Amino acid sequence: DGFFDLELVVELDGLPLSNSPFRLVVKVAVTDFWRTQIIGNYTPMKAAEPKSFQLQAYDDFNRPRTQGGDEYWISFIGPQHDPLPDDLMYQAMEIIDFDNGTYGVGFELQLPGLYMLRVCPQTTTTTTTVTATSTHTTTTQSSTSSTVSTSTTSSKPTTSTSLVTGPTVTSTSSTKTTTTSTTTTASSTTTTRTTTTTLTSTTTTTTSTTGTTTTTTSTSQSTTSRTSTTSTATSTTSTTTASSSTSATSTTSSTTTTTTQTTVTVTTRTGSTSTTTTTTSWWTHTRTTTTSTTTTATTMTLSSSTVTSTTTETFTTSSVTDTSTSMTSSTTTSTGLCIEVNGLYVYDVLDNNLTVASGRGLVGDPPGTPPRVVAGREHRFAVSVRDTFEAQYFEGGAQLDLVIGSFDAALGDRWKMRDHMDGRYSFAYWICRAGLTHASVLLWTQGLWQHIKDSPFPVEVVPGPLHPTTSSIGAPETEPVRSGIPNSISFTVRDKCGNLPLDHARDEVHVSLRSLADGPGLGPPFAEPDVLETAPGEFTVFFTPARRGRYELDVRLARGEP
Repeated sequence: DGFFDLELVVELDGLPLSNSPFRLVVKVAVTDFWRTQIIGNYTPMKAAEPKSFQLQAYDDFNRPRTQGGDEYWISFIGPQHDPLPDDLMYQAMEIIDFDNGTYGVGFELQLPGLYMLRVCPQTTTTTTTVTATSTHTTTTQSSTSSTVSTSTTSSKPTTSTSLVTGPTVTSTSSTKTTTTSTTTTASSTTTTRTTTTTLTSTTTTTTSTTGTTTTTTSTSQSTTSRTSTTSTATSTTSTTTASSSTSATSTTSSTTTTTTQTTVTVTTRTGSTSTTTTTTSWWTHTRTTTTSTTTTATTMTLSSSTVTSTTTETFTTSSVTDTSTSMTSSTTTSTGLCIEVNGLYVYDVLDNNLTVASGRGLVGDPPGTPPRVVAGREHRFAVSVRDTFEAQYFEGGAQLDLVIGSFDAALGDRWKMRDHMDGRYSFAYWICRAGLTHASVLLWTQGLWQHIKDSPFPVEVVPGPLHPTTSSIGAPETEPVRSGIPNSISFTVRDKCGNLPLDHARDEVHVSLRSLADGPGLGPPFAEPDVLETAPGEFTVFFTPARRGRYELDVRLARGEP
């Protein structure tokens, strides 16, 4: 249950203390993988730049581990725009166990893009080794003997020795006197021995994080031996008085070895479970050839019959051994559920001078001329971020900023950006203050905010449609208003952002002045008022009331809005 229930016994002169035994409950420090924390600032990072972070292991009680020994498998899935195949997937270059519950992870990602960091516990490793050894030995033995007898007139015993040439390893010479003479006309013996041995060994080792290790070994051996002997001999015997012999041995040996190695790695992934199998095969062939030749020459002299007999014997052994060894080692590593962290951003060197903007909200037609944007309305443009190779950056995460010279948040100016995660960024902005201004698009690269190509961009902001909420009517020029005396009232029309129109707007304004006390028998209160536009958007209404009473000045815009 995650506890050790112990008793501490303390005795004095063989007697336990008053509170002994003392119960001691110890919590087992077992790593809880799901509490593992990733520590370090590893994103964003530059492509091909070494980076590192740390893993902190925790136990079931959410306490930091103080001992090492855990095994992790760390990989990087991506880049998102063009994922690498499993066999080329990046893995941690180095995992260091600091033996205090923390682990250092070093890695380096060569391709820019957006990655997912995957941290998995190393759960099961199975290693299977199959070894097969086959030995084939062929031994050939041959013996040849010949005797030559000659007559002589000498009654005096003589001894002669024949000379044997060749690479001599061992040479012996002896002389003896006997009473027997042997004459061998021919003797030949050939022995052929063939031995074949095959040894097959299979070892399987399974180790899991629970500490259980299972080893299975299977060994098989087969041996085949074949021997054949052929011999012929003819011999006669007589009496000798003296003999001498000489022997020589020559040995030649040669060995040839050929080795071939093949390695195959297969990774399969099902959901969050990954299995990697690495199979390595070796095949070794060794041929050893040994030839040994021994030649013995014996000369015998028969004094009684004055006959000289010379016997030559040659014994040759030839051995050829072929040894073939094949070994296949298969290692399978499985990982279970993993901690996955999205958003590991790897960037190349982004080039602000090659990053371009497009769209009528920022670029005029023709390029270089300021676009005309309407105050208070939404305007759009796009930015394509490129690297030093003029290639559009495939992933998102680039840092961009928009700075507008006449920007005033109090007027409702604002902007927003959308990252399409493919190197394209969409901008939308609203600007209120009419006039000529500049918009700067900045890219964070090489530690600085830098203008993209053609930035800053000139932008002409023009007033929008007239809007009733920002337009207003002033007080009469002269108060109180008296009948029969000319008077005037001024009013101003503006767009939604409070900008006056650029041109005269008389055709967009309808003005009426009427009496609220009109009735039967009353004459007209005043002549038709005159409306004069003194400046774009600024108007003055001139009128002369004919009688006393209440009047209403009604000013409406083109769409009938008061």
